[in-house]
Amino acid sequence: MDEQKKRTNKLAVIGFIISLAAPVLFGISYLFYNNIIETVSKHLASYLIVASAFIMPVAALVFSIIGLIVSSKRKQKGKGFAIASLIMSGLEILGSFGGIFLLLSTAIF
Repeated sequence: MDEQKKRTNKLAVIGFIISLAAPVLFGISYLFYNNIIETVSKHLASYLIVASAFIMPVAALVFSIIGLIVSSKRKQKGKGFAIASLIMSGLEILGSFGGIFLLLSTAIF
């Protein structure tokens, strides 16, 4: 049982890594989309934007919730990773919906 207490929960770490990678991938795909770097087509860049703005934060949220629950039950390390990932992915999701709201509000008027 001592070995399980010393181990860091992998799901919490995976959620943390995904929540860190989402804004980086979003920034890179935004550069591709705006023709700053003209080597990638706009279709691929738009898919990357959707993945990094919506899919990755939700996946990070799911991994971090499961990681937080499992690490609490098994008394493992990794609760800090899970909590940090919850905060970051929550902010990323709110930012995504805020961006959609701004896009729709400017398109209507």
